[in-house]
Amino acid sequence: QIQNAQLRLRVLDETIPPNVIVKGYPLLRDWDSAIVNWTKASSGQPWSGPGASGSEDRADAVTASESLTPSSYFWLDVTELVQAWLADPSSQHGILLAVRSDDGAALYLGSLDHSLTDWRPRLEITLAP
Repeated sequence: QIQNAQLRLRVLDETIPPNVIVKGYPLLRDWDSAIVNWTKASSGQPWSGPGASGSEDRADAVTASESLTPSSYFWLDVTELVQAWLADPSSQHGILLAVRSDDGAALYLGSLDHSLTDWRPRLEITLAP
């Protein structure tokens, strides 16, 4: 059984504006990492709303949320989401990260294809003894 699951992300920005919050929403449908963008989930398959914002794209409920402070890394607690994926593997479509800030600032994160492997997202799972 999964005791804890943390999604570790690397912030690439040297400074973080005040009051930045990252929220994670479970995605509800398949998407293709080679094609996905703001309007398309996969070849010939648009998101139902821009940025996967539609009710067919992602869950309404936030599965994880974290207020950021200036730091190289931050963690989102995704324990419940990963436990749900384990219970029903067909529900695993990933997680959508949404950034909110008082001034509308963007946040740049290390991605799967970053040249430094330690800066890539990492899912850290602790199993119950």
